[in-house]
Amino acid sequence: MWCVFATGAGREELIQQMCKRHLNNKVYSRCMFPLYEQMEHYRGAWHTGQEKLFPGYLFLNTKDPDELVSQLKKEKIMAKNDKLFALTPEDVTCLSFFMGKTGVFPMSQGIIVDGRLTILSGPLVGEEDKIIKVDRHKRRAWLQIKLFGKPYTVVVGLEIPKDSAGRELIVKYIFKGTNGQNVRRRVS
Repeated sequence: MWCVFATGAGREELIQQMCKRHLNNKVYSRCMFPLYEQMEHYRGAWHTGQEKLFPGYLFLNTKDPDELVSQLKKEKIMAKNDKLFALTPEDVTCLSFFMGKTGVFPMSQGIIVDGRLTILSGPLVGEEDKIIKVDRHKRRAWLQIKLFGKPYTVVVGLEIPKDSAGRELIVKYIFKGTNGQNVRRRVS
């Protein structure tokens, strides 16, 4: 059973290391925070980097959530008033889409044809309707998903190097879907 608890942004790695160091391995099988690949431009070149997909959250797979909470509080990893939330089957399905086997969501590549975004390769193939915003300059896409029982926006890496005419474009587009139809609007 997958569970999640809020660690506070920037403390995910520290809490993960504390869990690995202080908790019994029989209590949990996996402790992680998913990452996504992104392109970063520095020193005159593009480099692949990684960022946290869900900042401030740590995901743990356990068979006994009550025992896990007990150990987390005993080792003072989790405060007394903090809670561990079990994920629903829908949340686990959504999470497994982003985590995969490695826990890193890879970059996708796409193209814009006649004002419509088409993903050519990567995990976002067929998921164009979930994309609500694209920043071509920073090579990122914002996805609207349902997680934890409410709408949630995540940022992932998306590269769109050229439009259908083969021209290099560096502009921002916002995609607002109504009934699955994407509409392109240029943002200054």
